[in-house]
Amino acid sequence: MMRSERTFALALGGVTLAALALRLWRLPALGGFDWDEAATVYIAGRPVLDMLTYLRGAPFEHPPLYYLLAHAWLALGRDETVLRTLSALLGALAVPFVGLLGAAVFDRPVGLVAAALLAAAPAHVFYSRDARMYPLLTLLVLVGTYALVRAARPAGQSDATGDGEVAGDPSPPHGRAGWWALWGVAALAALATHYYAAFALGGQALYLLWTRGRERRVWLALGGLGLLAGATLAGWWALAPGLRHSLGGLRLASLAPDDAALSLWRAVGGLLRGPFPEEPTALEEAAAALGVGLLIALAVQAWRRSRAGGRLLATVGLAPLLGLVALMLVGRDLNVRFLLMLLPFAVLALAAGWEALRPRRWAIAAAAAWAVVVVPWLVPYYGEYVRGDYAQALRVVEAAEQPGEAVVFNGPWQTLLFDYYYQGHLPAHILTGAVPLVERDVGAALSELAGRYQGFWLLETDMGHADPTGFVPRWLARYAYAEEVADFRQVRLAHYLLEGGALAEMSVERSTGGVALETLGIEPGGPRPGQAVRVALGWRVEEAFDPGLKVALRLRDAQGRAWWGADPWLDAGWLDAAPPAPGDRLWTRAAIPLPADAPAGPYNLEVVVYRSTAQPESGEGWVAWSAPPLVLSLGPGPGGEVAAAPISHR
Repeated sequence: MMRSERTFALALGGVTLAALALRLWRLPALGGFDWDEAATVYIAGRPVLDMLTYLRGAPFEHPPLYYLLAHAWLALGRDETVLRTLSALLGALAVPFVGLLGAAVFDRPVGLVAAALLAAAPAHVFYSRDARMYPLLTLLVLVGTYALVRAARPAGQSDATGDGEVAGDPSPPHGRAGWWALWGVAALAALATHYYAAFALGGQALYLLWTRGRERRVWLALGGLGLLAGATLAGWWALAPGLRHSLGGLRLASLAPDDAALSLWRAVGGLLRGPFPEEPTALEEAAAALGVGLLIALAVQAWRRSRAGGRLLATVGLAPLLGLVALMLVGRDLNVRFLLMLLPFAVLALAAGWEALRPRRWAIAAAAAWAVVVVPWLVPYYGEYVRGDYAQALRVVEAAEQPGEAVVFNGPWQTLLFDYYYQGHLPAHILTGAVPLVERDVGAALSELAGRYQGFWLLETDMGHADPTGFVPRWLARYAYAEEVADFRQVRLAHYLLEGGALAEMSVERSTGGVALETLGIEPGGPRPGQAVRVALGWRVEEAFDPGLKVALRLRDAQGRAWWGADPWLDAGWLDAAPPAPGDRLWTRAAIPLPADAPAGPYNLEVVVYRSTAQPESGEGWVAWSAPPLVLSLGPGPGGEVAAAPISHR
């Protein structure tokens, strides 16, 4: 028996070290912080009293335990790798506890298999490399559950060895006070980490009542913990106006059935297969479905194998999920990170069911199926995934910024990452603190700022919440000149020149695609190497407007070589709520940059109006060119000024 215990301990230690290695491997390659991680630095980097004051007052914030731990950890350094290492350690620590829990409620082989599954579980790996509180919450729920199982175990029962042998209980009844105390401490610490821990604690209470509900000590333990937890939460509620504001804002307004089903599926499927991208492929969805199917099938096998273990999985694993699903009644989405504390019980079900499979060829098939679920997620994650690239966007700004320009944001939270990463010298302005923005107020703010600066760098993120109608880029498309637009993982970066001197405006009068190009305005002097020239095309709507129309612009030299191109939506600068009607005017504005090694000219501007399937309203599966390109000569006129003359429709 002692050899078996030693072998189990060594094997579990090896799996734990492997888990730590997986969580630390290529950690610096994850790149910059994401938004939530930036919030961690923003909050945890404050002095302790200031931090607690902030957490008390901030709505929709978390309890303080993780931030206090992160505050102490930041003494080692404030860069991404240092802070994420804390999560990696917390995540790796969960692995031995799931092994011990598996050995306690099933047997040691189940514990080892469960530990190995958690060590390589994509969702656990992902969030164990993220500077947030979810690895700590998962660890505390696991520690509390293991302590509860040990405390509530009948006298004389200990871990099964895997070969039918049952060892003597190392914790006699009078010595179990320590396990009860550890359970209470872990439970309170979990509540002090995340409010959703209440669902896990409810599951633990159900487990006690189901398995030991007739014992007086169980009721005493539950009553004592309930009083402590209630007093702690009540005290924090009294001290924290932010929490009161958050709870007061909850209303019985459930998600639409389709949205609720999608949210549940993405959360549960992502928990097993790994977090989904924004637009998962059919293969990714199929892999998640395979993972969910395996979990259901093997959980049934685990129940048949051990009713005691099945009760634990049903109460501590499944019941909290039902509680979290109930949050949809007040309009709250599910997310993989909220379910992470339940993942250890899912891998326990997988391990116990897998160990029970007979004949063994079924176990081999199940193992192969699980590899199909997780390996295609892990390989690209370690090979190419980047967590944050906001700093890269700011490096572009720093390299090209000019005096007289400013940085503008479409939401207040962007300053978290901007303040952390920006090393340039431009002033920064938050256009609004309202989410979603109020168009009238933001339009007034943009007009005021446009009178003070020569150019804007616009940093856009979370468009669905902050600017759902795309008002800010529409306003800038109407009144400014886009020089550069670049999409990063975290942010869309756009550079705009504002009104300078008057443009030389020429009449064109060419109809194409239901609109007529009336005028072309261009800066005096025309395209010049090493500079950006402002160009404005004025359109008149002639027919019922098609919202799928784009205009392709190409600047070509005399030899036909393209030096610049852009494809803006034709109605990109339309600000009214109603669509454009016949007779309305539209504007396409751009700042055309030429590299310093470009020829002196002359240049032609090639213009094509076409229908694009990139916008849902335009139809599916086809692109229609309205006419051959309209080519406008931007050569010098008789007096040296720039003249825009239509050459041809090619």
